[in-house]
Amino acid sequence: MSQRLARSLNITVDLYNPDNAKTPVSKRFQGANPSSTPTVVGAKARIIAKYDVSKPNAPGRSNVDQMDTTDELRLEGDTPCGDNWFGVVTGPADYPELGTWFRVMGGPKTGSRSRAKNFLIVRVTKPAWHS
Repeated sequence: MSQRLARSLNITVDLYNPDNAKTPVSKRFQGANPSSTPTVVGAKARIIAKYDVSKPNAPGRSNVDQMDTTDELRLEGDTPCGDNWFGVVTGPADYPELGTWFRVMGGPKTGSRSRAKNFLIVRVTKPAWHS
């Protein structure tokens, strides 16, 4: 990892693969219950907030606060991650979005000169399957 990439990855996230499923616990629940154990723990990352300037907003506000805003998650190139994975921001302790959950949308976008992978993410509430 280059020094520039290492400096830019300023937060840590835990990533959950929904394919690591447990057996359903009730007849009413349809589908598999994802494991509450993270697939990747403490991955170095960066969340890049995307702004939608085409929509009028009140002065001083942006749609970054909205749940349906699509942001970008940058991970180191060898960190496993994929479509529909869940993640939570775990550090540093003074990070304002500590504990924020997100869901990855689609596969990675990679640059030819970068050892980083970029994923589109949407902020979500804490999943019910997580204890």
